[in-house]
Amino acid sequence: MLSLALISTQLATTIPNSPGSGSAAAAKVHFSATIDVMAPGPLSAVAFFTHPQLQPVTLVAVAASTAWYLSARRRVAAAGRAWPAARTVSFLAGELVMLVAATSGLLAFGETNFTALAIWYAAFGVVGPGLVVLGAPLRLGELVSLGATSEPATGRRDTLGVVLSKRVVRGVTFPLVTWVVFAASGMVFFFTGLVDDVLADTWVAQASAVGLILVGLAFWWVVVAADRAPWKLGYWQRIFYLLATFPLFGVLGMTLQSETTRIAPYVSVASLHLGAAVLWVLGETVSLYATIAVFVQWLRNDERNAVAHDQASEAAAARQLALWRASRDAAARAR
Repeated sequence: MLSLALISTQLATTIPNSPGSGSAAAAKVHFSATIDVMAPGPLSAVAFFTHPQLQPVTLVAVAASTAWYLSARRRVAAAGRAWPAARTVSFLAGELVMLVAATSGLLAFGETNFTALAIWYAAFGVVGPGLVVLGAPLRLGELVSLGATSEPATGRRDTLGVVLSKRVVRGVTFPLVTWVVFAASGMVFFFTGLVDDVLADTWVAQASAVGLILVGLAFWWVVVAADRAPWKLGYWQRIFYLLATFPLFGVLGMTLQSETTRIAPYVSVASLHLGAAVLWVLGETVSLYATIAVFVQWLRNDERNAVAHDQASEAAAARQLALWRASRDAAARAR
């Protein structure tokens, strides 16, 4: 892929992780959750976990949603209802991705290393929400409701259905709206000066993380179709929805790579170009796997429909044969 070639080129030309030149750059400090600390040195596995920049709001949201999901899964199991392990693994993987982004040194290194900032954006805006939606949390909540009440299903109010039928909900979750907002979120994050504010203020970073999560959840909710949604897309529509993200990430990556000036004070142009290539590859990779997954679902659904059609045809033929034999036997007895 073109984006992979760009990464190779940038790796060969990127200057080691340096915030700038002279003592002024070496003395640069950044805002952490409660204190100012010196900007970390070169990015490494050890330094990644020893320079955390905690985001309390995001951390609490991730912890609370994880606790609810695991509790709901236990209640569903206690009610004798099965829940796929793959759903749980997917949800927890998405929560883990966002937990690492909220507690690691991604933002700390993002001040001088654009690749770290690009990964932070992708964790909250693309990868994490996609895995969480694949875990079908709304469906799990419905099963908890079914298992927690003794009311007959026909007499129970469909609360989720009522909410999904609201005009506002249908408006903000319309597929074209969710796609456009998802596309705009990347442009706003990287090209409006928000990057500098995110790196300078932990509260702006947390607000941005929450916003990216909400936009990502809405984007994936429409296309994953693991939960009930106000709009139901066909398989070819879902594939087109995902394929449209390829040029999106391409434009985002190429635009960042064409920048000749810094988008943040201590991010070098070389680091910006390398991070843009990483973001490009990461975004297209996620979209590719999602497109393949939807296509495989399409094939399996067609196969199930074909089997059901064959079984129905065989059953109809058997009934016709039984009727013919009954008519024949009745005619024979009447002679």
